[in-house]
Amino acid sequence: VSAWYASKTFATKEGGFFDFEPRYSSQLVVPDVTPKQQQIIERVAAYVIRHQSESTVAAYFERLLNGMVYELFFPDDLHAQKLRFFDLLADVVVPEESEKTAWAAFHEQISNVNHPIYAALFALNGLEVVRIIEGRE
Repeated sequence: VSAWYASKTFATKEGGFFDFEPRYSSQLVVPDVTPKQQQIIERVAAYVIRHQSESTVAAYFERLLNGMVYELFFPDDLHAQKLRFFDLLADVVVPEESEKTAWAAFHEQISNVNHPIYAALFALNGLEVVRIIEGRE
């Protein structure tokens, strides 16, 4: 979200870099995050970073991570469509960082087409704000 915002707001420099001056960076929005939300985001992000080149599982978790970030930045848009990733994640156990078998089981659980997280990730594609940020508009 911040990269998209910067591309629309900041002055660009040669090579595609952004001019990170206070007049631009002071406009960046940083949403409030509860400790539980932060913990979930950190665990999922750590998994994605460690396993990003391994499989589609990491891509699925990256999409989940994006859904959580979109909810933090655009709660009204997501909640209007009944997309509440943090509420859905409250009903499951997000594994600890190094529990590989637990991550596999977690993925199997939430990627099932009948799981509400799967449905929420699918519905995320229909939101205008998401399509704009992801360049699909």
